[in-house]
Amino acid sequence: EGTPGSSQHTHPWGLHVNPVLHNLMHALRLDKVYVRADGSYMYGKDGQRYTDFLAGYGAVPLGHNPSALWSVLHKVAESGEPSFAIPSVLDAAGMLSAQLISLANADGTSEMKYVTFANSGSETVEWAIKIARAATSRLRVLSTHNAYHGKTLGSLSATGATKHSDPPHGLYGAPIPNQFAYVPFGDIHALEAALNKAAADTPGQQFAAFIIEPIQGEGGVIIPPAGYLKQAKALCTKHEVVFILDEIQTGLGRTGKMFAYQHEDTQPDVLVLSKALGGGLLPIGAAVFGEAQYSEHFFYTHSST
Repeated sequence: EGTPGSSQHTHPWGLHVNPVLHNLMHALRLDKVYVRADGSYMYGKDGQRYTDFLAGYGAVPLGHNPSALWSVLHKVAESGEPSFAIPSVLDAAGMLSAQLISLANADGTSEMKYVTFANSGSETVEWAIKIARAATSRLRVLSTHNAYHGKTLGSLSATGATKHSDPPHGLYGAPIPNQFAYVPFGDIHALEAALNKAAADTPGQQFAAFIIEPIQGEGGVIIPPAGYLKQAKALCTKHEVVFILDEIQTGLGRTGKMFAYQHEDTQPDVLVLSKALGGGLLPIGAAVFGEAQYSEHFFYTHSST
């Protein structure tokens, strides 16, 4: 309660983590402290039970504290397996990558072969941009107006909703100058015009990638016209532009199929996943891609501690 810095504003989260958001949540009576959660319900410090209709914007796909996932995590803890071993060959990462590739290729139209993991959706978008740039030796990225792809610098630059970078204009240096452009979502003619113009421009103006959500999530659950994704992929293939599908919100069953692109006879060059992939318990993201996007330079230089 109260304003930041006042004697009434006493919760450490509001004092030290995000006082602006805390005040907004307080005004909307959403500043609850939850002490327990199970399935679709969360239990507040105030003794009330609340139904969770947000589910972490898709990051809690199986409900809170799914017993099956906790059972697996407990077994891992009991096994004594190293929690951090560099360098080493990772069994779990290999198994998960094989499963994701199998799911992505299940419809018979995809030819995925590689997976690069990250800790969040925003990071995974960054990896996808790096994959595209390494594969094409180009820098520019085309996205859509009203899109949301994350809040790190590259993903924020690809985000076509300026409310995340403005005001004031240029506060975060996003979009990165001369490297990102935008077309209306669902407008295949605008996409074709942008790709044609880039192809006719001087070298360096061609796009490395076109990144898009199959359904715009934060933008308002906007569904593109039927056939749009297939047509967009065909245009990208024609112009040798990497087609990145951001399925962070739509992926892993949220549209009735494992991935939203499987509703159309098409496939991405790079598939971006996160949120539901962690089952609500672990932060994780994955960029799944095929042989055509393979780059020895990417695999050699893309690493972490």
